[in-house]
Amino acid sequence: MNMSFPFDSLAFVKKLRAAGVPDAQAEAQAEVFIEIMDSTFATKPGLINVKNELQLAIENVRKEIQVVKAELKRDIEDLRNRLKRDIEDLRNELKRDIEELRLEVKKDIKLLERDMTIKMGLMSVGIITILGILIRFPAIPLLD
Repeated sequence: MNMSFPFDSLAFVKKLRAAGVPDAQAEAQAEVFIEIMDSTFATKPGLINVKNELQLAIENVRKEIQVVKAELKRDIEDLRNRLKRDIEDLRNELKRDIEELRLEVKKDIKLLERDMTIKMGLMSVGIITILGILIRFPAIPLLD
């Protein structure tokens, strides 16, 4: 018998005897009651053990949380650095694309200027030719 809890088995047996229970039966009931209490009820040392186990488990969880927290910080920093590199790469790519477009537009403007110069020159030649004809043949009625 462990008897890790307060129980007065003598007083228990005396009460059973006073109620008319034979001595042997009263003692047997007291022993069974003690065994049941020993195996069923939590004891202070048992509770202390559970408390210690829980504290250890809590501490282990806290350590695991710290490890995960550190890993997350590293992962976030890695992601931040990759994003910075990606943004810088995109920025540089956009600058190249803008410069290419600027050069293309500049080239297109030069071609348009050339085409306009040619057209203006042809129009000038046509106007001069018509003026020359009008000067040379003034008697041709244009409109009656």
